[in-house]
Amino acid sequence: LVEAEQLARAAVDANGARGEAWGVLGAVYRWQRRNGAAVEALRRARSLAPNDAGVRDQLRSAEAALMPVVRPSIRGEDDSDANRMVTTQLVGRYHPTPRLNVRGEAYRRDLRQDLSLGRLERSAMGVFLSGTYELDPGWLLTAGAGGSRTDGFDDPTLLSYRVAVRSPQRRPVDVTVDFASFGVDETAAMAERGVRSTQLLVSAAWRPSLDWRVDGQVGMGSYEATESNGRRSLLLAATRTVGSELFLGGGFRAFSFEKNLFDGYFDPDFYGVLEVSGTWVRRPLPWSFLVEVAPGVEQVTADGDPSLTVRGNGRAAYQFAGVSEVSLSLSYSTASVTTFASGGGGYDYVSVVLGMRWIL
Repeated sequence: LVEAEQLARAAVDANGARGEAWGVLGAVYRWQRRNGAAVEALRRARSLAPNDAGVRDQLRSAEAALMPVVRPSIRGEDDSDANRMVTTQLVGRYHPTPRLNVRGEAYRRDLRQDLSLGRLERSAMGVFLSGTYELDPGWLLTAGAGGSRTDGFDDPTLLSYRVAVRSPQRRPVDVTVDFASFGVDETAAMAERGVRSTQLLVSAAWRPSLDWRVDGQVGMGSYEATESNGRRSLLLAATRTVGSELFLGGGFRAFSFEKNLFDGYFDPDFYGVLEVSGTWVRRPLPWSFLVEVAPGVEQVTADGDPSLTVRGNGRAAYQFAGVSEVSLSLSYSTASVTTFASGGGGYDYVSVVLGMRWIL
């Protein structure tokens, strides 16, 4: 992709008044996942060659990826720790310029946990606004801020913020550095205590060929409620594309906490899970389907015994007139990696999500 850009730029330098040259440069930018730069180049191509059907089609496709989108959803969750969670969420995306992506999110959670001494019921809500800007030759800079509030003890209100930078994706390896702090209020117990997570994550993606992708991530930070609790995390995963519909992969995830507290989140001194996965994706328009199955082996605590796990996801969606979509997603897991799992044997987690998408 770097060599392709060099050739396309040479064509523009030699033939700057020809729309075809700018069209080739715009196509290369799209291959590099530089949508903002692609739209700018293709608009220049259209101004120079307004009757070129190929340029018009490419520009139409590139601009479609930048159209405003609204995604409302409702998620119901249930686990074997007697947690019941219902989250209503609204996410929107808008591009005031081709290179700037503004994203807004608002949510409300109704939370309940049935305990031996009674029922704990809490609610949480939050908002977050962020912007991502594309710099040449493909750097992505993200910054955002918001906040969350629960009706837990002393009505905790937490400021949220995030800054991130991602290197250009035109090379086989790209790296993302992400620093974020936000409230963790997925359950009634965490909403009661006002848990905050602050994490520094360094991620890398390697694409050695069209069929393979390797991902890695290391993280460090803390969870805070009654006191600060240091956290470390690691992720390694590889995925291979088989044909156009099947994805096979495997991965290892692990994290550890410094202290064993009673603040409502899963905080073992060690947790690790090794999984293999198969994902089938089918898009017979206007329908689309996804099925994923991931069996694995997990270990909870440094001296715990390994046990078998299974994780599954399914999604069906229907598209209306190319600009709106309704989807239904189901998830099931016995892996204790879920943020709020107790980590005990026999853990189960189920979620159902009804989602919609409107392109404005």
